[in-house]
Amino acid sequence: MSKVEVNTVDAQCGTTVTIGSAGKTVSVPGNIVKSNAIQASDGGNIIDQCGTTVTLGATGDTVSLASGASATGFGLSWCATVKTGAFCAAAGKGYFVNTTAGGITVTLPAAPSIGDSLQITDFAGTAATNAITLGRNSLKIKGACKCGTIDQDRGSVRVVYTGTTQGWINSLDAVEGRIAQAYNVQYLVVAGGAGSAGAKAGSAGGGGGGAGGLRNVATKSFAVLPGTPYSITVGGGGAAGSGASITKGTPGDDSIFSTITSAGGGGGAMEATGPVNAAGLPGGSGGGAGYGATGTGGTGNIPCVSPAQGTDGGNGGPPGASYGSGAGGGHSCAGGAGTTSVGGAGGAGTVCGIRGTPFDPVAYAGGGGGAIFGPGTTTGGAGGGGAGGGYPNVGTAGGTNTGGGGGGSSGGPGPSPVRCGQLGGSGIVIIRRLTACGTSTSGTVTTCGSDTIHTFLGDGTFVA
Repeated sequence: MSKVEVNTVDAQCGTTVTIGSAGKTVSVPGNIVKSNAIQASDGGNIIDQCGTTVTLGATGDTVSLASGASATGFGLSWCATVKTGAFCAAAGKGYFVNTTAGGITVTLPAAPSIGDSLQITDFAGTAATNAITLGRNSLKIKGACKCGTIDQDRGSVRVVYTGTTQGWINSLDAVEGRIAQAYNVQYLVVAGGAGSAGAKAGSAGGGGGGAGGLRNVATKSFAVLPGTPYSITVGGGGAAGSGASITKGTPGDDSIFSTITSAGGGGGAMEATGPVNAAGLPGGSGGGAGYGATGTGGTGNIPCVSPAQGTDGGNGGPPGASYGSGAGGGHSCAGGAGTTSVGGAGGAGTVCGIRGTPFDPVAYAGGGGGAIFGPGTTTGGAGGGGAGGGYPNVGTAGGTNTGGGGGGSSGGPGPSPVRCGQLGGSGIVIIRRLTACGTSTSGTVTTCGSDTIHTFLGDGTFVA
């Protein structure tokens, strides 16, 4: 005989097991027992089959494996289609994600139950270059209201939902992966200041260069991902305008950190001569104008950002004893206008304490002073702005790594020599973070209390 068919397993009393019931025929021995349900002594089903669904245990039961036992065939249901774009994940599923073409966001379930789990695996081994972002969908990840990131090649992370306090966390069976979470930094990004205009022989001289744009956050509120490299560009100062060829000062170069770009300052202008327009150039802060009817200061905060990265340059003065030129704008104050007797004072920059003592407070992004026709000087803006010159003096350059605009120069009366303008000052990028958030040694590193400060005086990379 090859099998035993049993309708019920009814009871056990001591060492006696009763199989079947009155009127039934029981055939023994055999190697198969057939039943739709096997019940415990309390009448609850231990194993139950309905159609093709087999249920272990009943409501309220705990199904466990004995120590040393193992189970196969259980676990997540894996999606056979490799994901190559953003998608919403479902509990109980596993997904292969291919980020070869770029980073991909996987949005976690919005209303999971405690114990729900899912797994995400880097299919092509490109997550370190193009990360997989775990969108939290308004729930916490590892106890924080921040999205997670899989940023290791071949990373494979299983997460389980634990409730509202901790949200999604790595489960014990995570394989070769981690969930990286963003942390916040403070930054200061100052662009290069612009060059000022010079003067040909006998001319009234040029306007001051505009300061480089300045963008910063006063608190740690800009998110970066651990281990991620962020390119740093520190803008150079703009070249001086030539008096001989009647050219305006050259704008400064942009400074960049991640998605934050500060625009170079606008160049200062010469006096109006023939077809030459004496208007200052636009930029992070606008350049100062040369004297004359067309002597309007350059527009600041170009391109427009909020809060503003700079201010306008000053207008040129009308003809008079000194024919004053306009000054370059600074971050916190517009450039002064020239008058019949003096050149405009450079617009003041902004004092920033991002580096802490003993390095700060230091002012950045001051505008260059406008030139005057007679002897004397005009003040450059606090924050590296160069002073404007009056014959026989020449202007001074913008301060290095301050983003200051160059001060204008004057040709002076009579057969005076050609005077070139002055260079703008180079920019700077500074990033401040909690020391406990990472181990980065990017740039020049200093510390202040519990914070680490990374200062970049030239191009580089900040690795979060």
